[in-house]
Amino acid sequence: KMLILRGAPVPVQEEFTRAAPPDVGRIAIRNELLAWIEGELAVQRTFLGLVLGCGVHGARAEPPAPQSQLLKLRGDGNTDARMRIAAALGVRVKAELGRLRRAAAGLLAQ
Repeated sequence: KMLILRGAPVPVQEEFTRAAPPDVGRIAIRNELLAWIEGELAVQRTFLGLVLGCGVHGARAEPPAPQSQLLKLRGDGNTDARMRIAAALGVRVKAELGRLRRAAAGLLAQ
């Protein structure tokens, strides 16, 4: 997993299957990596949908309605705060996100 995040090529070759127990084959390792990648991408999608979609870029509430505290994260001056929240939640950003997507595409092509 760390190799994927660092940008190493992802082919599931004999090196991986030799390190695994004899009953775990190539397909099991591939499926495990794909499940992990999907989980990481799901965290990022959830962050985008909930924190950014509902709070930062959501509609402003009318006065009688309760106001979301996420609205306080709006504006260019709060980008650092949004990035810190993403880091605290374990959201992969920029380069790592691209590497995860490329790894998933490579694994699905096998």
